[in-house]
Amino acid sequence: MDVFAYGTLMFASVWERVAGPAPASVPATLWGYERRGVHGEDYPVVVRGAPSATVSGRVFRDVDDGLLARLDAYEGPCYRRVREPLRFENETAAAWVYVLRERFRSMATTTDWDPETFKANRLAAYLATINAGG
Repeated sequence: MDVFAYGTLMFASVWERVAGPAPASVPATLWGYERRGVHGEDYPVVVRGAPSATVSGRVFRDVDDGLLARLDAYEGPCYRRVREPLRFENETAAAWVYVLRERFRSMATTTDWDPETFKANRLAAYLATINAGG
């Protein structure tokens, strides 16, 4: 199974803290969604957007059931895991994506979440909040 990461899990240090060694990954693009910040938090969510909207991230290849269970636990009840088409490595294929549940939409800000800003300003502090192994 493939899993698309668009936020904190794009960073190897976060993935490893949450779920252990990361499987191989490649850059990927998700269509029809927007990446948003979360009020008072360092992580983002994705919500449905215009059909032309895109979110860049990474697709992690060959994720097994045990790893998927750890990711489900990390993402928690505010997200639902759905299969969505992605573009990567000159192909289009479906992958699991963690999408904000509509009933939690008020958590999302109206502004984009920027991975580079997170990396530069918040990654170290965020890592300190994660228990090793999930």
